[in-house]
Amino acid sequence: TAYPNPFEGKVVISFKDPGQEARPLRIFNLLGGLVVELPAESVNHRTTYYSWNGISNSGEQVPSGIYFGVTGPSGKEKNIKIIKR
Repeated sequence: TAYPNPFEGKVVISFKDPGQEARPLRIFNLLGGLVVELPAESVNHRTTYYSWNGISNSGEQVPSGIYFGVTGPSGKEKNIKIIKR
């Protein structure tokens, strides 16, 4: 889940990962370009949490739009749509 979604300042993203170790969350734009890679902030009751402030790997604020978060091992990825206002 992502809350709030759409977001303006910061979004908290969570994935249930039973039996999986915490993996980074990669956020992509609609063109498939990597925007940012986020480390897991915490794991609690087999749920992994991430937060994103809308800043890219290059340190710039990303524009409003639709982004996709992807985490997990190859072939078992989990995805989430994130909307930035």
